[in-house]
Amino acid sequence: MKYLLLLPLVLLALWLIRRPRGSHPVQGQDAAHHKPAPVAPAAAPSPTEIIECARCKLHLPRTDAVAGLHGLHYCGTAHRQDAEGG
Repeated sequence: MKYLLLLPLVLLALWLIRRPRGSHPVQGQDAAHHKPAPVAPAAAPSPTEIIECARCKLHLPRTDAVAGLHGLHYCGTAHRQDAEGG
């Protein structure tokens, strides 16, 4: 007979120990079902296209290059003017 009284007490103690900490039993049920949205990893930056100066062969990003005639690119306006003769 004493085991019939002891078993519910042990089960109650285990339930109290294993329940989520810091939450009210009524509110804890709602909070347990709503997990925070996963944070998406930051998108990797797109690679920068590297080109070569047609005059001095310096490698630089396309965004920093000066466009010249015939689809050539230069590291600066001085090299473009030297190569194009003007």
